[in-house]
Amino acid sequence: PWPRDRHAELFEKMATSKSKVVAFDILLSETAETDIDARLAEAISENSNLYLPIHFVVPGSNGAEFDLKEPVSPIKEAAQGLGHVNLIFDSDGMVRRTSICFGDIDGRAWPHLMELAYRHAKGALSPAFARQSDCNVRLLLPYAARGSFSTISYAALVNGEMPLDFLRDKVVLIGATAQGLGDQHPVPMRDGGALAGVEIMANLYNALLNDNFISPLPKWQQLILSLLPVWILLAGFWRWRPRTTI
Repeated sequence: PWPRDRHAELFEKMATSKSKVVAFDILLSETAETDIDARLAEAISENSNLYLPIHFVVPGSNGAEFDLKEPVSPIKEAAQGLGHVNLIFDSDGMVRRTSICFGDIDGRAWPHLMELAYRHAKGALSPAFARQSDCNVRLLLPYAARGSFSTISYAALVNGEMPLDFLRDKVVLIGATAQGLGDQHPVPMRDGGALAGVEIMANLYNALLNDNFISPLPKWQQLILSLLPVWILLAGFWRWRPRTTI
C-alpha cells in the first residue's frame, strides 16, 4: 500500500550498499503516476544487481493456459531481470514444494526469482536447475528453523538507523512480513503457523545454495517400510503369545 517513491528512496540508498544481489518480492504490475514510476525506474537502474518478480495466474483468461502479471514499463526495463514467485500449495494448503522454473525448458521458461539471485551471486546455474529437465518437477523444501535468517526493518534502512554497510556482500530479499498484508502461508514446521512469502523464498535460496532439497524415497521403498510393521505383527500373531504380541 505504500507509494512507489518510498521504494525509489530505498533503491537510491541501496545503490551504494555494495550488496551481492537484491530480490524485491513486491509486484509492481499496476501503473502509478508517470513521474513516480519514472523515478522508481531510475532508482532501480542504478542497482545493477536488482531483480523483480513476475506472477502467473493459472488458468488464464479467455481460455489461455495462464496470464502473466509483470512489472509495468519503464520499471520492467530497468530491472536486471524478472523471475517468477508462484507458490505451490499441497492439497492440505501447505507450502512444501517449489518449482524453480515456470514454462517449458525446451521453449520459454522463466526461472524463479531465487534462481536468478543465485546465478547473479554465484555466476552459474544452481545445481538443482542444471539437473532440471522439466519445469513441472516439484522440489521438496528443507525449511530452516523460524527466524534463521537475519532481518531488518525497511524503515530502519531508509531512515538511516541501520548503516548500509550491513548489506555489503549480502543476498538481500525485500518483502512484506506484516500479518495484515496477506503474504503469510502455512508451512510444515514443528511450531505450526505460517511464514511470510519472503521468508519462504529465503528458505528456497538456502536450499539452492546448499543443494539439499528433500528427496522422497522411491515408491517401492515406501511400500516396504509401510508394510514392514504389519508383517512383523502378523508374524507375532503366529509365533508369540497374545501378551507378547500386544
